[in-house]
Amino acid sequence: MTRQTGILIVFLTALLLGGCARATLTNLSVNNQPRDANGLYRVEIIWENNANTVRHETVQPVVLVGTNAFPMQRTALVSNRWETLLPVAPDAQGVTYRIRVDWKFNAIPVPEANSKMSKSFQLQIKD
Repeated sequence: MTRQTGILIVFLTALLLGGCARATLTNLSVNNQPRDANGLYRVEIIWENNANTVRHETVQPVVLVGTNAFPMQRTALVSNRWETLLPVAPDAQGVTYRIRVDWKFNAIPVPEANSKMSKSFQLQIKD
C-alpha cells in the first residue's frame, strides 16, 4: 500500500508542477483591414509566459505564411507585445497566417528550447 501511495504522490506532484507553467499567445490584429497602397498589414500579438525559467532575451515570435517566416519585433512601450508588417500581394483578397513563438528556458545542464504555435488566422483585405 505504501508503494502505491508513493507513486500516487509523485504523479500528483508532477501533474501540479507541470500545470503551473503556462504560455499564452493573443492575436491583437484586426481581421478585416482596408487595402494598403504599400501592401503591408500590421500583425500584433501579446505573448505571456508565467514560467520563471524563461530566458526573455531569447523570445522570438514569427508570422508564418506558407513557407515564409516574418520575424516580429518587440514594441517600445510594452515588453510582451510584438508586431510586424506582413506583405500581401496587391491582388490578394486576404491571407491565412499562423504565429509561432520560440524561446529558451533554463534547464540542467544547458538551456532548452520550446515553442508555441497559434491556430490559423485569416486577414481579409477590403477594397
